[in-house]
Amino acid sequence: DEDTAWKFFERGLFAIVGMFRYEEAFKVYNRRLLEDVIEDNVDYIEMRGFLPTLTDLKGNEMPERRTIELYKD
Repeated sequence: DEDTAWKFFERGLFAIVGMFRYEEAFKVYNRRLLEDVIEDNVDYIEMRGFLPTLTDLKGNEMPERRTIELYKD
């Protein structure tokens, strides 16, 4: 049924989103996204960012200002 399908979708989505809480994955993903946009000669994009709490591989949480710095870089 529809509710079961949505629950399945949400579980998969949250698993993927969780990967991007790692600082390095967040940085690499965003850089490659922009490189692909440039390579594809896209004239305009609208990105709606968010400020996830990023972690390092040891699970240490980074302050929000670190996320902002990564967006700027």
